[in-house]
Amino acid sequence: MFDLKSSDNNLMVIKDQCSNTAIGLKYRTPTTDERIEFKSVMIDLVVKKKDIKEIVKTKLRFAKNLVKGVRDGDLGYDGKSISTESGRPDYRADWYELLAEHGSHILEKFVETILGDYSAQVVEETRRPFVK
Repeated sequence: MFDLKSSDNNLMVIKDQCSNTAIGLKYRTPTTDERIEFKSVMIDLVVKKKDIKEIVKTKLRFAKNLVKGVRDGDLGYDGKSISTESGRPDYRADWYELLAEHGSHILEKFVETILGDYSAQVVEETRRPFVK
């Protein structure tokens, strides 16, 4: 069921091909205005500036506004699990910066999926005859 109520408790699991692990990103529901702004900014960057560094930075900025955490056990640092939830013993306040620095491809895929053209997929199409 597609719930029309906005939520801060969504989860998208992305398979990282580099480490062969699945990473669950906890995120809030984006607004239509955010989707429009993202597409507008991306079109401007791609068509006018053609600056790949700025494109990646923009995707990471949008991701930072939406991603609220990572599923427990999916992130580690120096061989130890870290948490994105404050108050937990293994919490790291810099988890997002670490993820953006070393897992930007994960955040880019998230933003492209949630705000880009891949957020919906046609799974069934029925052609009906025109009625005269």
